[in-house]
Amino acid sequence: GKVTEALELLLAAINIGPRLSRETESNSTLRADAARLSGEIRLVEKQFSAAERDFETSLRIHETAAAHANLARIYGARGDFKSAAEQLRHAKRLQNSVIEWRLLLAEAFARGRQLEQAIRELEQTIIAFSTDARPNIMLGQVWMHQKDHVRARESFQNALTIEPSNQ
Repeated sequence: GKVTEALELLLAAINIGPRLSRETESNSTLRADAARLSGEIRLVEKQFSAAERDFETSLRIHETAAAHANLARIYGARGDFKSAAEQLRHAKRLQNSVIEWRLLLAEAFARGRQLEQAIRELEQTIIAFSTDARPNIMLGQVWMHQKDHVRARESFQNALTIEPSNQ
């Protein structure tokens, strides 16, 4: 149906570049975006292997934080948190000002039992994004997991200071 039609159009856009006599930067960006969008559709459709290939194609054409983050989602769903963290490091490197990459990276560390790295990432995120309560909440959850209730309470209180409506 519509999904198949959309994927066929995106595939045509991905394959247009190699037929051009010279590929411009805007053409490669368009092709990379088409591959990434195809991957996002396949991800929603639970076609993980095909989505992974699309994101890898996108990255070969033009590196983007979104493609790295989507690969991380696939690896995380497979329980490969080390690979997920590596992809999220790339996303963070490309777009350091996007808090979501940092939060997902901290989550990948935590789920991969690298709690010290998760704590370090969250502490850095708290400094960089002082008006967002989410890293404080996540840090509180990590401290709870560590059975450090004093630090957990402190993190949750910091979150409430930032967003009192969460009480």
